[in-house]
Amino acid sequence: MAVTVKEIVSEYLKTHGFGGLQNDDCGCFDNDLMPCDSACEGCEASYKVPAHCETCETGCDNRDDKPKFCLTNIKPE
Repeated sequence: MAVTVKEIVSEYLKTHGFGGLQNDDCGCFDNDLMPCDSACEGCEASYKVPAHCETCETGCDNRDDKPKFCLTNIKPE
């Protein structure tokens, strides 16, 4: 059975307490990892934190029908 890059990245994120990936243009959460099927060049492992829209970097999940979170490379306390 072959292991995909997406599976390897997902396991790494979980193991190290990250909640997704982000770069300068976009972000994706661990429950919908790599939805664009890109190579994720420039993406960094990021923490999923409650949204504070003034401090969100990328990947803001600010829809009314679900809890609001964003991604940041700053480790939450």
